[in-house]
Amino acid sequence: MNSKKTAIISAALMIVLAASACGTVEKESSDVALDINTATSSVETTSEGDTETTTTAVTTTSAVTTKEGETTTKKGYSADSDGTIPTTAAADVTEEPTEAPTEAPTEAPTEAPTEAPTEAPTEPPTSAPVQDVKFSFASLQDNSANYIAGIPVQFTRGGGDACTNGGYDVVSYRSPEIVIDCYVDGGVERIFSITINSNVCTTDRGITIGSSRAEVEAAYGTGNGGSASVCYNDGSKELWIDYNGDSVSGIQFYIAV
Repeated sequence: MNSKKTAIISAALMIVLAASACGTVEKESSDVALDINTATSSVETTSEGDTETTTTAVTTTSAVTTKEGETTTKKGYSADSDGTIPTTAAADVTEEPTEAPTEAPTEAPTEAPTEAPTEAPTEPPTSAPVQDVKFSFASLQDNSANYIAGIPVQFTRGGGDACTNGGYDVVSYRSPEIVIDCYVDGGVERIFSITINSNVCTTDRGITIGSSRAEVEAAYGTGNGGSASVCYNDGSKELWIDYNGDSVSGIQFYIAV
């Protein structure tokens, strides 16, 4: 019985020595040397009657020496039944795909609508513009409508039937500033007398109430008459200038009808 145990132990030692002898493997094609750093074995012997069973386990750890002299440890290799160690092994490495970051869409800023400015309506003038009415010899027998609307005074309209020497009906426009007398001829009011009492109107030569005698004589000459009233004639038409001292106090254009 002891001789059997001795034989079994001797056999186990021979296996270990054989594994140690096979621990250095050189591959000329890759210039890689594999060194077995450790080798351990254990022998268990069980006896059941006359039958004995021997189990031997061999564990190896391999080191790989590269051509440059760096040594790395490879795990997970097992010796084959003949003691050789595989030089390559497939590494199961699963890389998770890298997803590109999802950028939130950039929205263009919404601009508030620009409102057009509201323009204030233009109001029409409440009254007709004042016209610079000037009277002359030509104003006599002219249509009164060409003057009345342009004089900035408040008139009172009156008149009478067949009041002139020729028997014409008369229409008068009266105010403190000016009085205009018209005769009606064929439905048209024609001026036969203009009496100016203020500087609201002027003559066509720039003479008005308050003008000086020198200004009148420069515009019309010396005229006919005395110092208080001077007459200027244009055919049957007359212009009378009244003075208060040397200042004009009244102006009248007249034609007999």
